[in-house]
Amino acid sequence: MKNAFSASKADFTGIVSEQDDRNGLFLSKVIHKAFIDVNEL
Repeated sequence: MKNAFSASKADFTGIVSEQDDRNGLFLSKVIHKAFIDVNEL
């Protein structure tokens, strides 16, 4: 998973077109949000 955050190691083959991949697609930040709804009757 660490490679996805590296500009030189990220490999998203099969997810983006070759043209997009040449631009050095990689992840810089991930934001995770969670929501829990507890509804007790």
